[in-house]
Amino acid sequence: MPVELTGGARWFRLSEEVGPDGVLLAQAAPDELDGVITVAFHIPGDGEVIRCHARIDEVVLEDRAERRELTFVDLDEAQRVRIQAYVETT
Repeated sequence: MPVELTGGARWFRLSEEVGPDGVLLAQAAPDELDGVITVAFHIPGDGEVIRCHARIDEVVLEDRAERRELTFVDLDEAQRVRIQAYVETT
């Protein structure tokens, strides 16, 4: 699913995985983004946007560290429940 990344400017990346704690991007986050950013995305079949702040973290894949992990820092409980329900159906 597309994920909007905002931190001064706006970028989009596709997600590879989503869960109640964060998102794994299919490509690295732009180098211009650092620290805590705003993320927004729609869960398939759910018309309401998920919007919160996330920290960009490195993840090691195939012996390479890439800035592809978004860890939620202020996701509210209702949004967490919606994400968990989606994860359980996929």
